[in-house]
Formats: sequence, C-alpha cells, structure tokens
Amino acid sequence: RRSFFFRSRPIRAAIMGDWKAARDDLERLLKVPSQKWSGGIGPITAVYLIPLQADAEAHLGNFPRAHELIDRSALDCYLCVRVRGNLAALEKNWRAAEQWYARAVALAPSLPFAYFEWARMRAAKGDLDDAIAKLEAAHQKGPHFADPLEMWGEALIAKNRSDLALAKFEETDRY
Repeated sequence: RRSFFFRSRPIRAAIMGDWKAARDDLERLLKVPSQKWSGGIGPITAVYLIPLQADAEAHLGNFPRAHELIDRSALDCYLCVRVRGNLAALEKNWRAAEQWYARAVALAPSLPFAYFEWARMRAAKGDLDDAIAKLEAAHQKGPHFADPLEMWGEALIAKNRSDLALAKFEETDRY
C-alpha cells in the first residue's frame, strides 16, 4: 500500500498539474519515519522526493522554498539537475535553464525527459524551431513517450502548421 501511495499519488497529481496536491502528498511522505520503509528512505528522499517537492514548490511560485530544497541536491542526480532546469525556466532564467538541461542530457543522454523539459522551456521562451528540435530528440530517445509528440503538435500549431500537427496528434494517440 505504501508503495502504491509513494509511486502514484504525488506523481499523478504532478502530471495533472495539481502542484498543491503533489506538494502536500510529498510533505506527508517526508514525515513518515524512515524505519517504516524497507531499505530506508534516505536515498529515496535525496534523489526523488526532495527534487519532486522542489519542482512542486517552483510550479506553485514559491521560488525561495524551491531553491532551498534543490540547491542542496547532488549535481550528479539526473532528476535533481532537471528540476534545477525547471526552476530556472519557471523563473525565466533562460541561460541557467539551458545549462541545467544540457547538464541533465550529459548525465543521461539516452533518456527523453531532459530533452522534453528543455523543449518546453524553449517553447515558453518562444523558440519554436529549437523546441521542435528538442522534441524530435526526446521522441528518438523515447519513441513511446507521448508527451513530446503532443507538444510537437502544439508547437506546429503555434507555427501555423496545423496541417502537420494532426499527424503528431494521431501518433500521440497510439501511445
């Protein structure tokens, strides 16, 4: 049961954009005594729970708290570095976001998530061609990961290329 709660509730809330619920669920998890978790919660906290909590705080606009959480994280932690990029992007610190996403890609070049988040940042910045290039890379790394395809279609619409977007949305539906 704890495993189901740990794996799904905060993640599901974040995916649905309910950042308050994600943060609240993560705070509850962090209050669970570590002896209740087989293998301890220490490593899980450092590379998973704290970065997710920082991401939720950033999406809620609580940037000082997000920095307080993520700035202590390891620089060789893929999720931690991605969250640093997300935080910089939400603050519209484009240069820092670029650097963090590039670092995340260097840490795990075969995973699609940093490419996807980098594309989201570039789209928010208004660089649609660059965003599409990163979405293409994300799709190559994770061909069954639907989010890059959906965002790719949205970027094509923003470029007045709805004729090409339909194919991306149809491909998204397969995954």
